[in-house]
Amino acid sequence: NTRALPGTAGSGTAASGWPSGSIGTPGSGVMGDGPMTDASVQATLDAMHRIEAGLSQLGAQKAQHPAARQYAEAMIAAHRPKAGQTAPRTGDGVSDLLAYWREMDVKTRQLLTAMPAGPAFDVAFVNAQVQAHEASLQTLDRLESDARAPELTRRIRAEQESVAHHLTEARALQSVVARAVGAVALLRAYCEGFGCIGLGIAWAAWAAGFAVAALVGG
Repeated sequence: NTRALPGTAGSGTAASGWPSGSIGTPGSGVMGDGPMTDASVQATLDAMHRIEAGLSQLGAQKAQHPAARQYAEAMIAAHRPKAGQTAPRTGDGVSDLLAYWREMDVKTRQLLTAMPAGPAFDVAFVNAQVQAHEASLQTLDRLESDARAPELTRRIRAEQESVAHHLTEARALQSVVARAVGAVALLRAYCEGFGCIGLGIAWAAWAAGFAVAALVGG
């Protein structure tokens, strides 16, 4: 049920993936309406920022891991000022691209809203951020090819650099929240199975593994 991102070059399957139940990874697609106008390019940029700011707002409200919450707040600060109100035009190539982002927004919001706050939500939120920024880079490639005004092209190129940086941060955050989920699972398993008397041994083993992974990962 993977939906193609209209009008972009194929990118294969993303490593992160959406949380289970979302719309999947954007791949390749063909949009037959032709190049977008600059007004439509601007409208698509505005919509992307509105959606990302809204997704991040949900993360800021529910994320419990400090790093996940901090990332959400940083994304709100980065995207909300750029979320203009340009009205999209139909019939010139913008409608299918915006439809993808609207569908992504609705399904991801529904999934994350239904999840209780906790480690699982943090993982799902960060995975969604990775996937959204991967889709943003694909979208920006399409917009750059259609933009005509030099100023708009410069803005898109600056956006590409910013989104790539945000994506790098989100990918790094994935391993951080995943390790936190592993620690919580270990705590629960040993307390339930052996009582908390022997938990110190298990916790020390996990902490040692975490330290080694941190050193290896730089």
